[in-house]
Amino acid sequence: VGELLAENLAGERLDEFDLDQIKVPAGGGTNWAVPTISGEQSLPEIEGIIIHVASRRSYWINQDAPDGSPPDCSSRDMVTGVGDPGGSCEACPLNVFGSGKNDRGKACQEKRFVFLLRPGSQLPCVVSVPAASLKPFKRYMLGLASAGMSKSGVVTRFTLSKTKNQDGIAYAEIRPTLVGAVPHEADEAVTAYALGM
Repeated sequence: VGELLAENLAGERLDEFDLDQIKVPAGGGTNWAVPTISGEQSLPEIEGIIIHVASRRSYWINQDAPDGSPPDCSSRDMVTGVGDPGGSCEACPLNVFGSGKNDRGKACQEKRFVFLLRPGSQLPCVVSVPAASLKPFKRYMLGLASAGMSKSGVVTRFTLSKTKNQDGIAYAEIRPTLVGAVPHEADEAVTAYALGM
């Protein structure tokens, strides 16, 4: 994979945002929109091996739906914010429940980016786990740890379940489930791949 990237990108570095992004659909949709080389596919589930999870914080001064503009403040380590207001995330009043729009949630949005290696793909895709799906995702990860399993040692399936918030607005919640363990003979290769990425 490294050789292919070096040849095809002519030495250009690979960034997480260069990878295919899979986001939770708006309005409670339960099918994933998955980009492929031949076009977008609508799938009820996606599965693969989680090779990495990145945690991020993002804050927009204008709390109406972000329009694609970069956040006013962000953190790649969940500890220090860069931008306006910047500084310690732990001490920041925007990282407190009730600071969000209509005094709900947090003004500073927290997400997980799951790097998922899907069958038949040489590069991982990035599944964006929004704040509303953090609890079920964390429960799943804790369940794996409790069973003595590594996230990269199993195949995980992601489905979407339609639910509603306190205002009755529909949204989709991510539901990760265990498919099974990665075959023992592939363990070493998966670990090496994850470290390489």
